[in-house]
Amino acid sequence: ATYVEVLTANPRRKVLKLTLVDGFAGGGQYTRGGIVVPGSPLIVLDELAAVEARVNAERTKPIHIDSEFIFVERKKPNVEFLAATVKASPHASLVGNRLSVIHDSFENALPGIIAHIKSRGRADRAIFFLDQYGYSDVSLQTIRTILEQLANPEIILTFNVDWLINYLSTEESF
Repeated sequence: ATYVEVLTANPRRKVLKLTLVDGFAGGGQYTRGGIVVPGSPLIVLDELAAVEARVNAERTKPIHIDSEFIFVERKKPNVEFLAATVKASPHASLVGNRLSVIHDSFENALPGIIAHIKSRGRADRAIFFLDQYGYSDVSLQTIRTILEQLANPEIILTFNVDWLINYLSTEESF
């Protein structure tokens, strides 16, 4: 939200083109303790809608956030569940228009995603949410590729903290 607020602070700006990529989208929601909880795709969709409304409420001249969403998931059942989840949400109208669900691994889908972002204009504004399961689903070369090929990417990378603790350990057994 803060990222969008900063980029829309200039009152003369009329449009912000932004692509949001969830590289490990999952099914869009899950159950925790018997309660259905939104997953990262729904959180991203809800947050961007909320920040656009908030930003425009504070401006005299509205800004259009020309957003696109790309959700990547390698497991077919998750892809199908994600598609159904989004179609049942308030964001259903985005499907096939400004929202794509890609059935592939993130690293295989990345060249096409980069090409698509570059086709939207020269600013290449994109946020990559890379919430991998462990620590090896996103290579450092993949991160380097994103940073080298796009002008203004942001990457939010998560990984298994236990792995990092073991890696940073000074004990010889690690």
